[in-house]
Amino acid sequence: MTDFLIKDIEMRILRLINLALLILILLVVLYSRAFANDKYNFRQTKWGMSKEEVMKSESSEPDHIFSKGDTLAYHSEIFGEKVLILYKFSFNKLVWAKYILSKYLFEKGKIIEGLPIIDFGKFEDILKKKYGKPKDNGTKFKTKELRDKLRILIESGDGKESTELMDKSIREGKAWWYSAWESKDTLILLHLHGNKGRIIFEISYASLLLKRLTDEDLL
Repeated sequence: MTDFLIKDIEMRILRLINLALLILILLVVLYSRAFANDKYNFRQTKWGMSKEEVMKSESSEPDHIFSKGDTLAYHSEIFGEKVLILYKFSFNKLVWAKYILSKYLFEKGKIIEGLPIIDFGKFEDILKKKYGKPKDNGTKFKTKELRDKLRILIESGDGKESTELMDKSIREGKAWWYSAWESKDTLILLHLHGNKGRIIFEISYASLLLKRLTDEDLL
């Protein structure tokens, strides 16, 4: 009897949580429609759109390798750079999307040292022109020792060695650069990081209300 009561309570709680999430999604959809003059949040889409609506907004077919489960993927080009576009859904409602620079994602051969840092500055300038000064930005390090070592190199004027160390640290996931902006209902994040020797360069857009519906951290 006790086990039955516990399971019944758990089911009731789960139903309440799901109901609350659905109400939140409905509020965001209504909010988006109320501000239709703002037109779109990301490309030709608004937060809360369904998969079907997002697919209609894109002129090409989805990439069937990267499109899995709650994710739709497309290939396109922005500001002279080829990109992979990802759309993320929860309860069939769009909650975030991002551009990933293809030249790093599908890296063939050696990327010029320091190029990711140059690209970061380029896209940061583009985003500043649209959204103004970042709400937050900076460089994060996994260890204080790495941060101090890089600071000493920069202060000594050794540009080559400091660039090499920063590039290597980013590739190994020991350091990352970011700049973040907020519009009325969207978080915009420019993020340069790495994993296992590969560069990951992303520009993410997330609904300020709906991003909590996924367990993925943008930074």
